[in-house]
Amino acid sequence: MMAHRGLAESDCLGDVRDARRASGSRSQERENAQTSRVGDGLEQLSQFLRRPSVQRLAKSGGAAIGSASACALRSPTLCCGGCHVSSHFVNSSETILTDVDLLCQGLGVRGVVWRRLLAEFLGTALLVAAVVGSGAMGALLSEDLAVVLLVNAVSTVAALGVLIWMLGPISGAHFNPCVTGVELARREMGVGEGLAYIAAQIAGALSGVALANLMFALPAWDPSTRVREGGPIWLGEIVATAGLLLIIGAITRTGNGRLGAILVPAWIGAAYFFTSSTSFANPAVTIGRSLTDTFAGIAPASVPYFIFFQIIGAAIGAALTEVLYPRRGATPEPLDLPYPVHGTDGPETASPRSSS
Repeated sequence: MMAHRGLAESDCLGDVRDARRASGSRSQERENAQTSRVGDGLEQLSQFLRRPSVQRLAKSGGAAIGSASACALRSPTLCCGGCHVSSHFVNSSETILTDVDLLCQGLGVRGVVWRRLLAEFLGTALLVAAVVGSGAMGALLSEDLAVVLLVNAVSTVAALGVLIWMLGPISGAHFNPCVTGVELARREMGVGEGLAYIAAQIAGALSGVALANLMFALPAWDPSTRVREGGPIWLGEIVATAGLLLIIGAITRTGNGRLGAILVPAWIGAAYFFTSSTSFANPAVTIGRSLTDTFAGIAPASVPYFIFFQIIGAAIGAALTEVLYPRRGATPEPLDLPYPVHGTDGPETASPRSSS
């Protein structure tokens, strides 16, 4: 019996040794494969750096990159956070203007401008598509205007909340020239970036209305015939826009930016029903909605008046924010996260604030 037990133990130890040997062999194979991939990558990088065009660029631009690096180390926001670092490289008789995106990445500076602009474009486009598309769908489903407005409001609220949550970490989720304009007035973002935001928002609105129209077999841009004008309607736009800017100011000044995806859509949804204008509260969205002859449309002739009173409402909302929530030197927070999108700190360096 003892002999059989000794043989069994010997067989077991042998199996263990074989398993260890096989595991070691597989680990060695993985290490060799990884080393080979690293070697291939270094060889490709070396070949790229030996290209004549890269050599000429390096000779002419080395000093410029050194200067940009020193600038970025002194003030990352000035060089990378608000706008791209751009360097001029002279090659023969022409000047090459290039964005030093790799430098920004190397310094760990978050959110280059093109990504923010894409987020603003995409967010505004999808918001307008939701507003226009849900209005068109509601009109197809029911002839009762109350039902159509309810469908329109619910879809808009849901889409806006998702978009703020999804794109807010990238751009601050403005989607609205009034919001961007207030930040510009407070000098919370650079003029160039602010104007680029507004352009991206308007372009997104035009793309979003085209998308919605095409989904319902309508011309991409079909000017609306629905006139919306008069003192009561304009007053409604002032109220809707002022309330929107006050809510944004309140949640960002009190450190509750994470609630933006809930409270902002909640205000817009409520204002759909208690304001006479059904709460446009957004110049870019207003421009987009002028190009659809559906339930959500607004006649192009009514657009300038709406935008004018939206700006008045934004100014009132911003002023109320300063009175009720004075800044006291604190850095304003974006709509969704407790660190500044346009400031010097990103999520890697900024310390989270309490949401109490």
